[in-house]
Amino acid sequence: MKKTMTFSEFTSGETTSENAMVAMAAAKELKKKQNEGETCMSEGMIEKCNEMLESMCKEMAACHADETERTAESYMKEASAKLTEMLEGLSAHCSECSK
Repeated sequence: MKKTMTFSEFTSGETTSENAMVAMAAAKELKKKQNEGETCMSEGMIEKCNEMLESMCKEMAACHADETERTAESYMKEASAKLTEMLEGLSAHCSECSK
């Protein structure tokens, strides 16, 4: 049995990771803005993001449940790095738009 956090523990919010807590707070704020009609992102883009999240959660669960040493935490680290890279690209584009 793995000694790392399980996928269920991760998704239930039992993690105390600062990054996870920040992400959850940001998601709650975005949901509030969506409900109030105050978002800049299109409905289609928000839907694509939600679909990506759902797919990533399924892939994370499969990764954690297989017979390898891979865990939900290792998947999270890889996903975090990729999403950070994507946000840096978006930030660079934002800077170009602001010129």
